Amino acid sequence: MQYKSPRYNDYKRWKKIEAKVEEIGIDLIKYKVFENLTGPSYSIRKNDVASILYENGNFEVFPQQTQRPTTSERQGMSYQKAEKLKKIGDNLTIGGSVILAGGVAAYCVAWYANSLPGVNRSALYEGGIAMMTIGSVTTASGIVCAIIGKNIMNNSGNISLIETKKYKLDMAIGGNVVNFNLKF
Repeated sequence: MQYKSPRYNDYKRWKKIEAKVEEIGIDLIKYKVFENLTGPSYSIRKNDVASILYENGNFEVFPQQTQRPTTSERQGMSYQKAEKLKKIGDNLTIGGSVILAGGVAAYCVAWYANSLPGVNRSALYEGGIAMMTIGSVTTASGIVCAIIGKNIMNNSGNISLIETKKYKLDMAIGGNVVNFNLKF
């Protein structure tokens, strides 16, 4: 039997063991080491076995499949992705706030531009409005990304975004879906 060494994560480094195969299951192969057939049985994941050469000369090859991550590995990946999402959200919020502030400044200057010679008031006015719009959308997107990232990192499914006596806005996260619920 040829198997992949657990120390290496590539298929170029195979080791051979002489063994008597007892059972080939869906995911595992059970065997006894040839030098100790009365000893304990061992099992190896089928995905880690390249081939088996039987005593009678028959040869069986096992196609290599991509290994699925374990639950803890998936949770670790989710946490890392959530952490990145939160950082992106934080950066978007800061960047959007700066653009928004620049837009407010341009808009304010446009109001006082009548007294300044050579200044195109309408361009400042329109530019200020455009910057405020872009800044607001960027800031809002950043806040949502940061909240979702932090929520996933804390393994919480629901977040109350706004709550007053008259209404409540909740955000629920499940799988790849984000739901916003507005209750009156």
